[in-house]
Amino acid sequence: MNFVSPQFALLLTTVLLFLAIFRAAGWRKFILLLASCVFYAYWDWRFLGLLVLVTVMDYYISIWLVTSHNERTRKAMLLASVAVNLSILGYFKYTNFFIDSLNLVLARAGFNLPELQIILPIGISFYIFETLSYVIDVYRRHAEPAESLLDYAVFVTFFPRLVAGPIMRAAHFLPQLKRGIQFSRENFVVGAQFFAQGLLKKIVVADTLAMLTDTVYGIPWVFSSLVVWLGVLAFAVQVYFDFSGYSDMATGVARLLGFELPVNFNLPFTSQSLTEFWGRWHISLSTWMRDYVYIPLGGNRHGATRTNLNMFITMLIGGLWHGASWNFVIWGGLHGLALWAERIFSRGKQPQAWSWPGSLLRALGVYLWVAIACVFFRSPNLIIAAEVFKKLLFIHPVGAHWFFAPAAFYMLIVIIGGFYLRLRKPDGFLSDYRQPHVIPVIAAEFLFAFLFAAGGTSPFIYFQF
Repeated sequence: MNFVSPQFALLLTTVLLFLAIFRAAGWRKFILLLASCVFYAYWDWRFLGLLVLVTVMDYYISIWLVTSHNERTRKAMLLASVAVNLSILGYFKYTNFFIDSLNLVLARAGFNLPELQIILPIGISFYIFETLSYVIDVYRRHAEPAESLLDYAVFVTFFPRLVAGPIMRAAHFLPQLKRGIQFSRENFVVGAQFFAQGLLKKIVVADTLAMLTDTVYGIPWVFSSLVVWLGVLAFAVQVYFDFSGYSDMATGVARLLGFELPVNFNLPFTSQSLTEFWGRWHISLSTWMRDYVYIPLGGNRHGATRTNLNMFITMLIGGLWHGASWNFVIWGGLHGLALWAERIFSRGKQPQAWSWPGSLLRALGVYLWVAIACVFFRSPNLIIAAEVFKKLLFIHPVGAHWFFAPAAFYMLIVIIGGFYLRLRKPDGFLSDYRQPHVIPVIAAEFLFAFLFAAGGTSPFIYFQF
């Protein structure tokens, strides 16, 4: 169920109505769980069983982790949870990837294994990572287990962020659930503002840029090198507005219910280094990879070479998390190598102080690298990626010309606007939600979104992960 749909509007209205009628904490939790199941089942009801399996298994394992005083037993239960969760993720997301990769090796011997007819459950990468972090944190005694199976089920299935994040930690969500749903004018106003700005990002900016990028990445050989360059640079902006737009809308819906989600983006294209960029882009995933992959590998505790290798491996895994193809492995590897090189050449120097125009030039360099690496992220296969790079390198420069003006405009907005927000740090229209201009501004945002929406709404990019 898409946030930008009449079906979701009906679901949200119904949920708010029932939550207003039933005020007992237990009933409200049940309503949230039921709404989340309806939200998820709208895509494919058959995969609700996976959610039930993962939820029940990890809840009872967390109880055993707390009650058991035998470290070998605790470790065995942790490993069982990790094995089952990763097996589920691996089967649905990576089986055909490994079959295809094996076929490449066996091709000369005349073997060809058939692909399996496997449907990828939407949002599986997100909720599997959340359940893994829960069990690991309970095992480490960094978090208390949920007070009831109902509480844990609401955490796993909470519909605003179920299918595309942000990836939430139980230690952040469960205390809010225990406090209870809080309806207030502040929550409604702030929630509406978040949803409105996310809607603007998605249906006005991201979906408009999709008209260019979908065409360029579909038939890159048709266009001139300059058009392909424009499409490549535009996609970095598109994916940012698409995913941060979803995160904003998820934050807005959660805030209507009185819950706060973690910040997922923080002006990433104002970053002066790739290290800073990954601290500002998809923050919930970056911190997850740091805490559960990079640090367990050894982090920065064993010298510069081992630190860089750990970082490279983490980025490879992060790339593979995004998708089951060599394109994503290469994308993650490129960022890992770039971070490695950045650490070598920086030689431990402190980040550059803000200066003009130096800060802007460094940010543009980061943006350019991110956009070029995204060729592998966006291309459906390596053949298309190779055709795009031929155009970028002016090997085949001729082709149709198409100056897509919105792309140039939105690229300026994301860079110049981001720097304005970071340097000036304005309080914004909603510094005080009680001011009389707040409601008209939010209404104007919704009106602007629908008046200037692109011709069609494309699926959120991160739904495929």
